Amino acid sequence: MARLFPSLLLMSVLCIPAVASAQADKVWVDCRHGDASGNCPYLNELGDFEQAMYDAGASEVVISTELPSNVGDGEFRLLVIILPTLELGVPELQMIIPGFLAAGGRLVLLAENHSEWMFNDNVEDILGSIPDITLALGEDDINQGCDNETTLIQGDPLTAGLTTWHFARVNTVTGGDPLIRFARSDGGEAVLAAVARLSGGGDVVLVGDIEGFVQNCATSDPAYDFADDHRQFWMNLFTDGSATPDADGDGFTAAEDCDDDDPYINPDADEDCDNGVDDDCDGLVDDADDDCAGGDDDDAADDDDAATDDDDATGFDDDDDGGFNDWNSGCCNNSIASPARTVGVVALAMLLGLLGFVRRRL
Repeated sequence: MARLFPSLLLMSVLCIPAVASAQADKVWVDCRHGDASGNCPYLNELGDFEQAMYDAGASEVVISTELPSNVGDGEFRLLVIILPTLELGVPELQMIIPGFLAAGGRLVLLAENHSEWMFNDNVEDILGSIPDITLALGEDDINQGCDNETTLIQGDPLTAGLTTWHFARVNTVTGGDPLIRFARSDGGEAVLAAVARLSGGGDVVLVGDIEGFVQNCATSDPAYDFADDHRQFWMNLFTDGSATPDADGDGFTAAEDCDDDDPYINPDADEDCDNGVDDDCDGLVDDADDDCAGGDDDDAADDDDAATDDDDATGFDDDDDGGFNDWNSGCCNNSIASPARTVGVVALAMLLGLLGFVRRRL
């Protein structure tokens, strides 16, 4: 057993797999709406929205009148805030939200018509705490009934597949990129939902109609379900990746890229067959990848050519003879052929040899 331990330790160093960072997939709905008692007045109405989030791939959906302190830690993809009250911590929201957006999160703010003006002011305060944003609540346009709908849907990744939106008592929205418009009573058009995409990552969606969003609205047809029409927009809020930053500028967001700090690693990259890295983000490394298996690293189509073959220089197998590294027929593939890994292996082997020598002397 004493002799087996160094071999197992050496193999564990050589064969440690890369660990991918988890992608944010949680949703938090801050259902305050001016209710200082700690109740969510739309708990039942949000059921269809909650289900749409799970169907879109969310691992957890929380509907609460609290806000988690870790919402800016990268675990949450979507944060929905329903008309916050000052008493329930708007200053706290102003501190948390910038970090949430910088991590690539999407913030959805639900405002109301002017009858709730004091809470709309809190929405404006939150918007004012976000640098370089043009979104704002516009002039009030109160519709007295709930049985209103619009097909004035703007082309945008967030509205893909959306054809009809039902609305109630609307406060108009200005700035950003319009998402949903509606016909005003005076014959003109106004915006009830828009998005601002931030250069530093993340985006903000402002909707000037709570009742329409959460479906707290009656209709002339009691059998009609708004969720049939609204579901696609809800799901787009979760699945659309335009909010996620592309830190390395390779054209792939952090949600798509397995290493958003390296522009040479992305789903369109070619797999380098002996660097110990998943270059093309398919979950397979080096000769485990179909692009490399059975290939010839000395061929121009791969990463080496005949002039730079490193079999003799490093002791690692870099050709197409089907073997592993030259001194070991098992354990790993040629993914360990990197200078840093080689130095580490040699140093570990020397340390183990020294320990064995000391043990024999003792």
